[in-house]
Amino acid sequence: MPIFNLVKVYGADVAKVLEPGERLLAMGYFHTSWGGDTSRMELADHELRPWEQRTLRETGQRPARSTKFIEDVDWMGVHVNRIYFDRWLYGSIGHGAIDSHGGRLWRVIRDSKRHDLDWIVTDRRLAFLHQGQEVDPDFKIVYSIPRSLISHVKRRGKLFFQWGRCELHFIDGSMCVMLVAVLDVIAARILVRALSEDH
Repeated sequence: MPIFNLVKVYGADVAKVLEPGERLLAMGYFHTSWGGDTSRMELADHELRPWEQRTLRETGQRPARSTKFIEDVDWMGVHVNRIYFDRWLYGSIGHGAIDSHGGRLWRVIRDSKRHDLDWIVTDRRLAFLHQGQEVDPDFKIVYSIPRSLISHVKRRGKLFFQWGRCELHFIDGSMCVMLVAVLDVIAARILVRALSEDH
């Protein structure tokens, strides 16, 4: 269970970056997912794995993705398709086109490894904040999504340190996973409840 009510602790500071009349409903820490199956998310050429980029440069075509569970058996053992392993262990990170709502959010999440982000839910949007350091300690909004673009959200945890894993589904049919807690189910429920209720 969350030790602190972050809305009470940081609410006054977060209010400075909100729009006039916008109400802060929930807030939490954000964790970059440790892994997951990316095969259902459309990737740009520069986002392919190094060997896939090399094949693209040499042949002018992307390599076909294997759909086999067991790709090969040789003297080193059984080679299981990494896609199936990642999907079983961590789940899918989402699906959607590059410019879909899910695709855009996934890239924000992927690039957040450079920053410590917090998430907030207001009566208008879901947003991600970065708090500066001593020189400039104020919160800044890194990315936000109007609530009207989110069709529904549900917690779908995974056994290996992803109990607080939530799936955000968007009106364009795309989906992206947010990991709001490693072992804390309640933190995920706070996000789901805040985005599910009408305010």
